[in-house]
This record gives sequence, structure tokens and C-alpha cells, in this order.
Amino acid sequence: MRKYIFMRKKVIEMIETFIIEVMRQTKIPGLCITIVKDGNLEYANGFGARCLDGNLPMTVDTIIGIGSISKSFTALAIMQLVEQGKIDLRAPVDNYIDFKLGSKKNPISIHHLLSHSSGFPDLDATYIPIARGLGSSEITTPMSSWNDFLLHINGARNEQFSDPDMNFFYNNDFFTVLGLIVEKVSGMKFENYVKEKILVPLGMNRTIYTREDFEKVEDKLTGYIRSGDGTFKNYDHPFDEKIYAPGGLLSSAREMGNYMRALMNSGKFNETQIIQQSSLEQMWGKYTKMPEETSYVLFKEAWYGYAWMIENFFDYKLIHHGGDIITSSGQLSIIPEQKIGIFIGANMSIGPVLSSLCCGILAIFLGKDINEAVPLLSVNQKLSKLAGKYESYKGIIKIEVDYKDGFLSGKISHPALIKDLKFPLAPLDVDNLKFYVPICLPNQKIFVQFFIDEKTGKINATADRYYFHKV
Repeated sequence: MRKYIFMRKKVIEMIETFIIEVMRQTKIPGLCITIVKDGNLEYANGFGARCLDGNLPMTVDTIIGIGSISKSFTALAIMQLVEQGKIDLRAPVDNYIDFKLGSKKNPISIHHLLSHSSGFPDLDATYIPIARGLGSSEITTPMSSWNDFLLHINGARNEQFSDPDMNFFYNNDFFTVLGLIVEKVSGMKFENYVKEKILVPLGMNRTIYTREDFEKVEDKLTGYIRSGDGTFKNYDHPFDEKIYAPGGLLSSAREMGNYMRALMNSGKFNETQIIQQSSLEQMWGKYTKMPEETSYVLFKEAWYGYAWMIENFFDYKLIHHGGDIITSSGQLSIIPEQKIGIFIGANMSIGPVLSSLCCGILAIFLGKDINEAVPLLSVNQKLSKLAGKYESYKGIIKIEVDYKDGFLSGKISHPALIKDLKFPLAPLDVDNLKFYVPICLPNQKIFVQFFIDEKTGKINATADRYYFHKV
């Protein structure tokens, strides 16, 4: 027992050190986390500020937007109705609501909506209310009612890229369609159905969708967007019923722990069976191959199930999904074989960092190398050193290098240029700090390489025929 306690304390110390270092590097205002292991709440904590004004602490009970993790609750609602015989996964969508996309010969089914395999790209119907909620007045497309939503969706007949089952296109709008189907079949408002049939049985009594409920709760986030100069500006969380199903749920780290416990206990929480194990297995099936070049894929091969991504992590099956709703983000990752689940939330848009955090913490639990599990960390540490100002001999030519949110870019000041020229630095060999500036002419590139002196810490760079020194 003493050895277990010692090891547990050591693991927790490693996790907390890891989290704080990542928060410091990426400038996350506040973060919350819950870890569930073997059906028990293994660890829960809050770090930093849920609100910078007043320096109010983030806690495990802070209500925070979980973004697209909400999709798994929508899929769970659909699967409950499938179990009741009220929905057929292979039935055409137009069996349930006014849905005019696809063909009679090769119709779009409920299965295609759940697995992002309809052949339709995202149509941005859900983006419009989010943008307006953040104060944007530039978008004039009508999107203030369900009639507007359906007209927008059904008007996109010519946007179909391929037949169903052929391509992966992540589609928020079609999860809104799934929410409408839940309403039509159950006879209940979508948010009321999820609350009564899923949230309350899971003891998630503070987990909410609506602005009215958000205003009532204590201990809730202030969402932040980082401006170009690095400062934070706070924004209200966007609320609109058209984003509830794909990304509108707000919860806490503690209550997301209840959700993970049910998922890893064959769909059962305490004495209540929320969903059958067979339905969970369907949700975690491999239906749509995700292209490796997409930003959603953590490793080399990923599949999409029903509102879940499935990847291989050190030979374990990793079930996960992230969420980002501009002013907050979250990540939920589960290794069913090890009965371990992690939820992390933050009060700003920083999804890729949270997925890396989850992978790093899972690696700690599994006794694996963090750098192998999270290559983003070593890349961030290496590339962040490159940011700064550089000069050629006698300071005749100046370059300013910037690294932010995974993008390396430069700005050059040259006597022959009327104004400064900005350019991207595309990776060629990150290990050896080799990059290139893409030029839209055949076989034309400007190669750039950085050199870090391990003894002195000085950084130099070559670009075409020039040699630059960091100042």
C-alpha cells in the first residue's frame, strides 16, 4: 500500500509539473482536469484563472464549454432511440425530417451523419450564430430560425463532393440535423431530452445548454481570445439552439468524470443503464477513414466512429474527441482496455494543445516516453526558441521570426523593399531546423536553416545567400 501511495504521488507530481509547463508555454489562462481510473475518480484539479479579472481560480466545478465533445452526447441520444426501435441507422434522413440533400438512388442515412461520411463538406450554418454571438456583423446569410437553417442546408445540393461512404468531411451542421431528428422522434426539445435521459441519470446536474441556465450557475468560465499582440480579450460564450447538438454543451471537469465512468462501465452509471454495451461498441466502430493530413489526426492512422475518433496509442485503442467553441475548448480521451479516461478543459481556443496534454498524461500512466507520445511538445520547445529578431552583417537586412499556434512565419525589412514583406516558413526537416519559403513558380523555393549553439545558446540562420544572427 505504501508503495502504491508513493507511486501515485510521484505520478501526480509528474502530471502537475507537465500541465503547468504546458500552460506557461502556451499561455492558457485557466485549465481543469479529471482523470478516471478503474471506475474511480483518480485525480481532479483546476489550474490558473477561470476569470483574469479578479484572478478567480479555475476549479473542477467550473462550468466550461466543451465544444464538439457535445457530439458524443448527441450520438448517445440517437443510439438510445435506436435501442427503442424509433430510429433506423441505415434509414434515409428524409424519413425523419425535411432533408433534401443526396439522391434517392444513394441516400444519406443517419449512419452517414454520425460518421461524417455523407460526402458533404461543412456548410457553416452553425458558424454563423457563433460569429454573430461574438459580435460579427459581416455575415448577412439569414440564420435566425429553424426555417433559415433548413433553407440553408437544403439549398446546398450542388455542394456534394462525393457519394456517401467515400470521403471524410467533418460536418457540424449535420449534427444539428441529428438534434432535430432527436426532437422529431422523441417529441421533446433536444436539450430537454439530453437533460432528462442522459445528464440527470449521470448526476450531471450542472451541465447545461442554455444561456438562462448559464446565468444561474456559480463558478463559470470567462472565455478568452488571444489578440495579435498576445493580450487576452474576454468574450461571452456563444449561445444558440442551432449549435447545441454539435457543440453547445457546457459542463465541469467533475461531471465529465461521471460521463467517463459510465462509458468505461459498459454504459452504466451507479444502478442506471444509460446505454447498452452493444450500442457503445457501435459508436466506437471504425466507419470512416480520416485523411492523415487533417488536423484532427494525432498519429498516423485514425478512424471516425459515431462522434468518436479511434486511433492507436502505444498498441492500445485510443477513443477520443476534442472540442473548440472559440472561447473555450476541451479534450476527452479514453483507453478502454486500461479503464483510464481523461477530460481537460480550458477557457480559450487551444484544442491541439489539450489533445497533446491528454496523450502526455496517458503516457505517464502507461510508463511511456512523453516526447514519443507528444511530439508537439518538443517541436514547440524547439521552434519557440527561433522566434525573435535577426540581422545580416551590419544590420543591413532585418528579419523578424514569429512562432504562434503551430505556425512559423517571418517578416523581412530590406533596403530594396518599399514595405516589409511577410512570408510563411514551411517545415522541411524540423529536427534539423530546415524550412523553406514557398514561391508559386515551378521549382522555386528559398531555403532557410537555423543553427543553435548548444554551448552559448546563440542562434544563427542562413537564407539563400545570406547569414543572419539573432539579436
